[in-house]
Amino acid sequence: MRKRDNPGLEFLDCPHDVLERPNHEIQTARIVCMHQNVTDCFRVEENGVEGTIVHIIRLDYSNVPGYWYAVVDTPGGSQKRDLKSLVDRFFDYGNTEAWYNRFNKLGFYPGNSIKITEKLDRLVYHNGETCNYVDKPVDEEGKLGESLSIAMQGSSSIELHYGFSMIATWIPGANFNVHQAAGFVRPQGKTDVSFRLGGEGILDTSKSLMGSTITKKFGETGVAGHSLYKGWAFFTAYKEASVDLASGDNVVGAVPFSGYAESRIQSNWGLYNVHFPAGATITPSTGTGEGSRVGDEVSKSSNNKLNALSKSKGWIEVGTTVRVGLMVGMSFSKPYDKVVGDLPDMSVSQRVFSRWNLEHTGTESCVSTSLGTKMRSHLKRGSTAWSTSTSDKLYVDDLAAAGTKQCFKDSGQPIRKRDLEIAQNLTKRDGFEDGRPDWGDIPMPGYNLGDNLFNQMLPVLPCENCASCTLRNPFREPCCGCVCLGCKYGLGPRGRDEGPLGPYGDSSDIGSIFGTNLLKRDLTEDGMLNATEGSLHQLEKRVGPVPNQGSKPCNMCSRTERIRYPAFPNFKQFPNSPVNFDLYQPQVMKYYHNSSASCTSWAVRQHASIDMVYDSTMRNGQVVGMRKGFYQTEHPYEAQSISMFFEEHLNNYLNPGRRDCAWIRTNIVDNKTPYNGATNSILQLMMQELGTYNRPNRLSVFMARSNRMKGTLAGHNTAANVDAFDGLQAGDEQLMYVKDFGMIFAYWNIPEIWNSFCDSYNGMRDVLINFDRSWNSAHQTDQIDLAGQWASWNRDNLRIIATNGRTQAMSLYNRRKQIGGLYGTWWTAKWWTVFQLPFGQSQYDYIKLDRSCRNLQ
Repeated sequence: MRKRDNPGLEFLDCPHDVLERPNHEIQTARIVCMHQNVTDCFRVEENGVEGTIVHIIRLDYSNVPGYWYAVVDTPGGSQKRDLKSLVDRFFDYGNTEAWYNRFNKLGFYPGNSIKITEKLDRLVYHNGETCNYVDKPVDEEGKLGESLSIAMQGSSSIELHYGFSMIATWIPGANFNVHQAAGFVRPQGKTDVSFRLGGEGILDTSKSLMGSTITKKFGETGVAGHSLYKGWAFFTAYKEASVDLASGDNVVGAVPFSGYAESRIQSNWGLYNVHFPAGATITPSTGTGEGSRVGDEVSKSSNNKLNALSKSKGWIEVGTTVRVGLMVGMSFSKPYDKVVGDLPDMSVSQRVFSRWNLEHTGTESCVSTSLGTKMRSHLKRGSTAWSTSTSDKLYVDDLAAAGTKQCFKDSGQPIRKRDLEIAQNLTKRDGFEDGRPDWGDIPMPGYNLGDNLFNQMLPVLPCENCASCTLRNPFREPCCGCVCLGCKYGLGPRGRDEGPLGPYGDSSDIGSIFGTNLLKRDLTEDGMLNATEGSLHQLEKRVGPVPNQGSKPCNMCSRTERIRYPAFPNFKQFPNSPVNFDLYQPQVMKYYHNSSASCTSWAVRQHASIDMVYDSTMRNGQVVGMRKGFYQTEHPYEAQSISMFFEEHLNNYLNPGRRDCAWIRTNIVDNKTPYNGATNSILQLMMQELGTYNRPNRLSVFMARSNRMKGTLAGHNTAANVDAFDGLQAGDEQLMYVKDFGMIFAYWNIPEIWNSFCDSYNGMRDVLINFDRSWNSAHQTDQIDLAGQWASWNRDNLRIIATNGRTQAMSLYNRRKQIGGLYGTWWTAKWWTVFQLPFGQSQYDYIKLDRSCRNLQ
């Protein structure tokens, strides 16, 4: 009350904790008037004490020390404190420039700022196509997987200072009016970003649904916030990031690109106060002093490379924006909550970008690299201050060329190695790895950009319509790793050991797979896992979210035993199967498939999901296109090995401890109580160690073609069928067939797969130890040692499988079709890499099964 022109009013019995009381409670106090003029004592009734407290609201907030003394607590122009004098005092009688000058005189120290760091590691764009190439060295079905990838790496580090002051009047139950307000936002710091463009394809952002420029904002995130007097005011400092991408050639948006380009910009935020409501009104000078900004540092990689493309012209621009600011709000408790609207939202943004200008002169391809910075002030004025419009003002607009134009002659040589400025994160697993991860038949971002880090990211700006195939020219390579053999020829050896196909569970005949009508073939080779020619009437589509059961048979001495296990959906026959295998079988090891799209790499690793393949076959007059890959539930230890041990080894006349089939049927298959505590026959107990619903962690999900070959090979049969191989096209198809074969050993030697094999082996060994003990106790003159024979037989069996694998793979190499002409040397080098690379580095050298297990050395 002393602020009023009525010093005679004195408060008595004021609540001592008035600021801590609930907002909806009315606070009371006694007032005594000591003024000599009695009339003045009754002036309090004009608006009352309640109106006096909230009639004039002043709001001041800053994270800069000394803000109050430098900006707020300044001498007024009037001794009396009526409303007009308060307004005049706060704004120096309406002179906002005077307040801006005071903002500029504040002392800004790092210790009082809000520290903001925005990581800018992002895969901006990745899109691919499977394309026909015009120059077909062999056939009319040449395919080339193309993909274009754009990414960025870096960060923006900012120290943020801000301040805001406001004067307003409020008539309770009526309205809230902001008479005027002033504030500033001051970001200091630096943004350091590298941009990358790599791969091959045509980019046309004008085909997006967003117009010529595609933009993605990641949303505002608060970095600091305070509540000042509950239910009154709040202040939130925040940050927001976004990315954008555009292409064009001044006529259309389509821009062909083939090669690799990398650039880098280091951009300073400056030492500059952005005032509000005026916004940024001047451009900072260049320098290191107050009110200035250090110029951008720009560079490009010396490893940039363009491959020849007809009519390659246009530009591609990618940028990232970081915005920081202060959001102000105020609200009152009921019944006055409807009075207050939005208060100002003040922010500053910095956009850094790289633009690659492409041109083709007829004999060479050229790229000019330029990078720039744009900085803007942004004001969302709100409904209660500075009018209701939104104001953006550009105050930094710098663009600099990164060196001179880079030109490359049309030599037709693709990029082989990139020594990038930013450290690569490529990792090699023992053998089987060439650094080219798989994206179905389409190169992944890590291959295009030289860093596998980007393979783990999803594209920020997906645009299905923005990609198309480049124009081919005579210097383009044919495809290596594009054909989908499973789509074109089926899944390989028909039966695998999931069908009752004889004593060893597998068929060596895969010749019938090739040249068979696709629709008919689907019924026999791609139906339920236990389908045979005589059981086709039992085939049913997999419906519902729960996986079907697969049946694992084991046949010996005219007896068959089965176990059940969760079968992976058959996406070959039922591409739209709704089965949710991940949900119902979380413990099954999955998904194992090729980690390289190249036909010369047999690398296999575990992935989070199945891959996509390009199906070039025709269905209903149309190319099928991209579809889910083909997988099966797999037992690392093959069930047929159990039957082979008993029927082929134990029943062998050359075995000193031979037991004939009659003995095997009686004691191994039919006897349900072979030793104390046994719950089933020896065969059934051993099969349960393979991996069932009770042991799902011993199962895995593996590619169907390689899985079927694995079963055939484990049965000492020919998985690499030379007649089928001879029917394939030279180059890509034959190399991919060899790759399917080689991936058996890449998969089998993965530590977790080998550990599953060992667990099954030792589980079966324990069953045999119990049987040996029980039998020998009851037959003192007829002792046996099945557990001992089990160990020696398994080591010999693994050696035979590996030897057969090397022999069969080499037979394919020796029967490969030769390619002459322009591409002959190129394909010869591919085969040499797979089979003849020296110092044990060829893929062929990794065909081995020499790992050890506990009790199996």
